[in-house]
Amino acid sequence: MSRKRGRFLAPFAMAALLISTVTLTPRTGGASMEDALRNARRIAAGIQQRFSNVQVSPVVYKGYLARGDMTVISVVLQAGVHYFLIGAGCGDCYDLDLVLVDENNNLIDRDVLTDAVPVVQVTPRWTGEFRIGVKMANSSADGAHWVLLTAMTASD
Repeated sequence: MSRKRGRFLAPFAMAALLISTVTLTPRTGGASMEDALRNARRIAAGIQQRFSNVQVSPVVYKGYLARGDMTVISVVLQAGVHYFLIGAGCGDCYDLDLVLVDENNNLIDRDVLTDAVPVVQVTPRWTGEFRIGVKMANSSADGAHWVLLTAMTASD
């Protein structure tokens, strides 16, 4: 299965490879927001190991979605900064998707693979508002917890 992407960023292809090699073991019962955060931080740590100039923002977006539901987060991204938007679900999340669009609803990037750890990337050419769609594509019958972290290249 191939990653469906809006725009491929060749310098960061290894990040996608690194991320695709991480496997998460689903846990039955007791899945929590802490599980989702731990999973996202594991992906962020892998990106930081690969790219030494990447910093993870202390801001954590989080929530609980029923299977099939979606929420949208608005963020302001700075021109010239490379961003990794890292999503992760808890053990009850089987498939979490991320879609990134600009203020005109142009698709920038998306990760709709069947996994619980989507990552999208962007280096905006302008500073502006972007929207991140977080969709619980598949989960336990009751839904699941999710988190979204932002990692970015350090500014000089």
